[in-house]
Amino acid sequence: MTLVPSAAQPPLPGAAPAGAGRWRVANLQGLGAREDQQDFFAISSLADACDPAWLAFVLADGMGGGEAGAEIAQLAVESLRANLDPSAAETSFDELIDGIGQIHRTVAERWRGQGGTTLVVARAVGAELEFASVGDSVLALVRGGRLYQLSRRHELVFDRYAAAARGECSVAEALADPQGSALTSFIGGPDLLIDRTRRPLRLEPGDCLIACSDGVSDCVSGDLLAELGTEAPEDQVAGLDRAITLQQRADQDNYTAVVAHYETPPVADQAEIRSSP
Repeated sequence: MTLVPSAAQPPLPGAAPAGAGRWRVANLQGLGAREDQQDFFAISSLADACDPAWLAFVLADGMGGGEAGAEIAQLAVESLRANLDPSAAETSFDELIDGIGQIHRTVAERWRGQGGTTLVVARAVGAELEFASVGDSVLALVRGGRLYQLSRRHELVFDRYAAAARGECSVAEALADPQGSALTSFIGGPDLLIDRTRRPLRLEPGDCLIACSDGVSDCVSGDLLAELGTEAPEDQVAGLDRAITLQQRADQDNYTAVVAHYETPPVADQAEIRSSP
């Protein structure tokens, strides 16, 4: 299932004021029916647990077939890895966006349109989330049992939806376009469009972030993503894996997901935080 664009969803309920919180993270990755893995990701919390209130991750889904897609996705992740360290909190998000632009230029020059990658990168300092995305990999939020898509999928079908809203075609024609799943923006493509936050999104305890490649979002329903988002991270990714493998799709793409739960520390931990000098 393709998640609906964020513009079609109701506004998020108001978030609680920022406070001391911490992250619990899990991830999922599988080959599907493919011979090679072209999804790459990196997560701060798995490599550096010194700051429980810091979270950063990047996910890339390579395209172009064979070694090219994998190489490009890995290059994108490795190029942004330095931004996953808590010391990068002083780096402005605009600088990170500039870094994405540089990756795009490098890929375009080296592969000349014969390969590319999608990209989702997010970081949270305390309860404030910033993110950017290119292509059809998804960043979503589960809050209060409801799923909200945060990133926009750069696919032709959504441009066709906009054309239908302007009266230039019908919704049925937009849905029937055989090129609807074609990407309108990707790292290394002819035109780079970055979907990004302009100001941080305030998170609240209980929020669950889900970043995934289209190997997940194209075959797991939004209802199931929302339902699983209320479970513990480890149970959540196990549920996603079951939902994908049970379908036994002959054309199942590589699938990757990163899930992160923002939680209030236990009372004892909060007391320790308050008493720290």
